[in-house]
Amino acid sequence: MTTITAPSTTTYRLRGWDLSELLPAPTEEVIARRLAELESALREFEASRETLAAAGGVRSRMSPQQLLAILRRYEAISEQISVLANYGSLWFNSDTGNQEAITFRNRVRQAITAATNRILFFTLWWKGLADDEAQALLPAAPARRSPPPITATSCSSCAACRPTRWTRSPSRSSTSRTTTASAR
Repeated sequence: MTTITAPSTTTYRLRGWDLSELLPAPTEEVIARRLAELESALREFEASRETLAAAGGVRSRMSPQQLLAILRRYEAISEQISVLANYGSLWFNSDTGNQEAITFRNRVRQAITAATNRILFFTLWWKGLADDEAQALLPAAPARRSPPPITATSCSSCAACRPTRWTRSPSRSSTSRTTTASAR
């Protein structure tokens, strides 16, 4: 004899997103502190404009380590901008009628636009370098290791079996890590 039972149903209660990992709360104190931290980071980054101007594209005047320090500051600013922008967007999208969320999102958009304009000089400087000058500022490629023999567990098509190297993208706006298949 076969017994047929009804499938169980699970009820889920919908609730708002927990954005506390991005910002503890959208209070004026928290927002003002984050914007002040961003402003401080922007001033510090803008000071690197002088270093870039002094280098003037001449690779002997700037080391890859100096460029890396500038890139790390740029990365930190980008992360600060992303946190504020994403919080504003997520808060607004969770309740598009919430006036506080709309006000916060608009305030953050203005601050982010201003911040992005203030760091634009770095992207323009990087794009203005000749290819050989930019290549000289990139980290040296790691020592090349012999590729593993092709066996049942390794191949030339998986990422683990291909050597990696740093290259400059054709648009010269960023540096990327690429993996290439080696000739066997």
